[in-house]
Amino acid sequence: MQVMIEANRFGHYELFELFDEKDIPYSQLKDKSIGYYQSDYQFPGLAQRLGMPFDHKHTDGTVDCPDCGKTVTEFISEAVEYLDDHTGKIITLNE
Repeated sequence: MQVMIEANRFGHYELFELFDEKDIPYSQLKDKSIGYYQSDYQFPGLAQRLGMPFDHKHTDGTVDCPDCGKTVTEFISEAVEYLDDHTGKIITLNE
């Protein structure tokens, strides 16, 4: 499945399914939304789903890592950076 993520001015992200390989303008994507993410605790999971490398065994990014000490704030910040870097790009999900 191919998807595209878009960010809005409020810092929320919306995921759209693409049905062909053409770049579809945002205005035409509105009816193809498959997810809306507005809570910062959703961002690590979304970023991982879209391909962000994540190698922590005892956390999903929504709690501090007991192994390395990385905080939730750090996980969320990395996820937002990843999502912002991939906004507007076509991503192929391997589900």
